[in-house]
Amino acid sequence: MTDQKQSVGIGGEAYQAGHNLTVNQGVSADQMADIMMAVAARLQQYVLRAEVKFLERCEEIRSELLKEFTRPGTHANPEAFQDPDFQFALRGAHESYGRVGTPELLENLVRLISERSSRATSSRVANLLNQAINISANLSRDEYATLSALFTMSCIHFDFDDKSKIIMAFKKITAIFTNNLLNVGQSIEYLSSIGCITFPNTFASDFWNIVYQNYACAFAASIQDVELKSIFPDGLPPEIAIILIDHRRSSGGETFLNGPTQQNVHHLVYSLRCTNTEKQKLRDLHAHKLPERSVLISLFSQDAPHLEKLQQIHDSTMLMGAFLSSLGKILAHSALFQHFEDKAPLEKWVN
Repeated sequence: MTDQKQSVGIGGEAYQAGHNLTVNQGVSADQMADIMMAVAARLQQYVLRAEVKFLERCEEIRSELLKEFTRPGTHANPEAFQDPDFQFALRGAHESYGRVGTPELLENLVRLISERSSRATSSRVANLLNQAINISANLSRDEYATLSALFTMSCIHFDFDDKSKIIMAFKKITAIFTNNLLNVGQSIEYLSSIGCITFPNTFASDFWNIVYQNYACAFAASIQDVELKSIFPDGLPPEIAIILIDHRRSSGGETFLNGPTQQNVHHLVYSLRCTNTEKQKLRDLHAHKLPERSVLISLFSQDAPHLEKLQQIHDSTMLMGAFLSSLGKILAHSALFQHFEDKAPLEKWVN
């Protein structure tokens, strides 16, 4: 080992090593200045690109809104453009789409703006629509899927004269969002924090029980005249036609949504002007006509593997106990509206 000693004056540099030595001096002040200038120039290019993209998106949503407000049969009200509150909602929609720019968001915002244009300023629904427009860009596909799942299970009851169409419609609507249910727990937590869902202190029902409650009546066997006469020997209550004939609320032979559920039928039976004994006999007769739960599950689950996935997600997460608020219904309705056509106006659920 050699004895090495050094003495370095102010501003001097000394290097000492017994083996190979690599010295990194770093960048000089001039080099750093060049780097900063290059980064600044690139950042300016990025800002300009973002600004151009934002303006292009604003023009895109403006064009789609113009189409919506001028298409034949539209419910959008052009007089709303005179309203300052509507103008603020419109500006919010432009900013939201300018930021995010997805096709799904564009459809949702156009639908929400159209709905907002037909509502009186400061009304409850107008205020909810303003809120929905402001937060729609902050929801992921997962969160929209969560809202759609709750809406489908709690708000929609398909009703066709052809029972196979009921099953087909249910399979079709659930297939739209099931694959986007990826992080339901986190989605529910966020949706709850912004007031889209609630957790009332009620009994949580499993997936297939909800399906059964919603659709068992549509698949019930018919009630015969002789069976009714045995319950009402002195003549049928006039309102009973609501249950036996008009419960489909049909127009031209079939309807798309809001079919009869067990809860609907129980309420209608309760409203009949007859004795409690007769009401109970009618309930028992109706219950006897309902299909077995296993039979209905088999009908709905056949050739629909996505329903098994939806059932597992529903029954293993907080979806099972969650309910949509009015705000959540508006956002879910907007996301699913294109699949309802004009057969499901928003006022069916929010008014």
